[in-house]
Amino acid sequence: MNTKFKLSPARQGAEPSVINVAEFVSDAAMVRSQADTRTARMVPLNLNIDADHHRRLKIRAIEEGATVSDVVRSLIAAWLDSRP
Repeated sequence: MNTKFKLSPARQGAEPSVINVAEFVSDAAMVRSQADTRTARMVPLNLNIDADHHRRLKIRAIEEGATVSDVVRSLIAAWLDSRP
């Protein structure tokens, strides 16, 4: 197993030092604060739509200064958020 964390075997009866615990908590807080700034991993979505709808969607997206993908993602998010 390949991991970025290096763990050494625990000594029997050894308590973690305060310095190590404080460092761990500090690092964990930093990871949590950075987690909110990451973008979600995108996955492709393919669908078939009527040619007229596609043409109108492209025109409307251009008028809004957006891409078709932006519009579809926004509509999906709004639809999902409206559901209980």
